[in-house]
Amino acid sequence: MKKNIFKNFIFKYRTTDIRLKLRYLKKISGINFYPNYFAKSGISSIYTRLIFLLIIFEKFFIDFKIKYKILFKTEYNFKKIKFINTFPRSGTTFLRNILSSYYELKFNNGDGIPKYDKSKDKFFYNVFHEKNLIPMNIFKLVHQCLDLNEFRNYWIKKDNYDYDNFYISHYPISKDDLIPERSKRNQAFLIRNPIDACISYIKHTLNFETYLKNKKEKYDRSKLDKLLKRSIEDYKLFFKYLLSIKAKSYVIKFENLLINPERSLINLFHFYNLKYEKKLLRKSISINKKKNFKRLIYSGSKNTNRISNYKIKNKDLVYLKKILKKELNKEITKFKTL
Repeated sequence: MKKNIFKNFIFKYRTTDIRLKLRYLKKISGINFYPNYFAKSGISSIYTRLIFLLIIFEKFFIDFKIKYKILFKTEYNFKKIKFINTFPRSGTTFLRNILSSYYELKFNNGDGIPKYDKSKDKFFYNVFHEKNLIPMNIFKLVHQCLDLNEFRNYWIKKDNYDYDNFYISHYPISKDDLIPERSKRNQAFLIRNPIDACISYIKHTLNFETYLKNKKEKYDRSKLDKLLKRSIEDYKLFFKYLLSIKAKSYVIKFENLLINPERSLINLFHFYNLKYEKKLLRKSISINKKKNFKRLIYSGSKNTNRISNYKIKNKDLVYLKKILKKELNKEITKFKTL
């Protein structure tokens, strides 16, 4: 009996944050360990700084323990992961939104309509499968923001990761360095016509600087050349990897995704041997039509990086297309055969 009481006490101590511990001490001792007001200046501020440091340290320590457990103490079946590798500016958001809407409707966890947060310029869904994502990149894992639920339940063993979820990334442009033997896995690819993809990629980068500073950034030929070089290198890298595992892949062309998203998604489900509900899929596609997408964004803010609406001069577009056609000649030819 005493042993159980002691174990319960230790458990409560471990799972109670520093504020509640100090308030408990205040209750049993009568000493005001956690006051209603903290002074920010003068001698009294010394105690404020001490409490501040204790809370910061506790948060850091719990954050460390959660991520350490995720990385080193959780077993994942990497063979079950359903990868979708997308080239930037090739319909990634459109595809992700359709899938998120679909699963939100499927799990009856919302109306499937994306919620746009203009402060973060991102879409959000009430889909629990988006939580508990298997970590694919050590940098992202370390820097991800944990939610309150994760802090409250960090001591609970939780290995119920959802392998029916699609894991979308710009691999191999962005490295998923926690996935072993990636090239041996079945993978889907979303890719766009080389010239259109690279020009949109360049516009997106220019638009991103405008978005950050909330004012249009000027460019010169030198800047265009740097972005042009980067877009060519990234496309070649992405395309080379796609061809290297073509036998184990399913390719979605951006152009086909726009014309017939239902067929593209059905083929994706078939590729991964997943059951699907056609009625819900059609509804999720309808929800995410381009006009609805733009209405959601522009109702939140005119300053967005979700749409690459940066204007490049016509003479510069001609220049970009000429170089891209030359440098990506092989990729353009092979793209047509995919």
